[in-house]
Amino acid sequence: MPDKKKVLVTGFGGRIGKVLRDHLGDKYEFSGIDRIPLEGLDSLTADLTDLEAIAPAFEGKDVVVHLAAEPRHTPDIGWDLLMPDNVIATANVFEAAKQAGVSRIIFFSSMHVVGMYERDQPYTAIAEGDYGDLDPATVPLITHDMPDRPDGPYAVSKIFGEALGRYFDEDHGISVICIRFGTTSPDDRPGSDPAAS
Repeated sequence: MPDKKKVLVTGFGGRIGKVLRDHLGDKYEFSGIDRIPLEGLDSLTADLTDLEAIAPAFEGKDVVVHLAAEPRHTPDIGWDLLMPDNVIATANVFEAAKQAGVSRIIFFSSMHVVGMYERDQPYTAIAEGDYGDLDPATVPLITHDMPDRPDGPYAVSKIFGEALGRYFDEDHGISVICIRFGTTSPDDRPGSDPAAS
């Protein structure tokens, strides 16, 4: 049996980090970085805005999954919170991965980078859970080929990460996958929020 790929996860102690560990822990060798100490896990306690402090965690890794970010998507969130966590930290993760020779970065972006489409029908109705007589076969999917339509500063900060992905892929040859993530519930099950279903 071949050795497991070594995967470094930022935001290792968060909800999605736990889902990855629980469901893929037998397939990959996970380690992580988090701001808080994570007892019982192979994790570096560090702030992603400190490139020198986080760089050792990237050595010998095959893949980096970048989850850590300012998690709040609110219309009034300010750049004072977004710049360190969603811009500087993301740039540091990409740079540390490059310096360590990591071959792939998986960047967790957000559905909010195309959030303004929800102002147009039928997407408004879908976002509100009002499916009425909608025929799914006739609703155009919002895809990565469509223009970004960020619905706030948080979404703009996530577009920065996607742009970094393109740059590091084209200029440095690192395979980058950007996942525009939706909502998750605490118990990892669909609930009453249509966006989480």
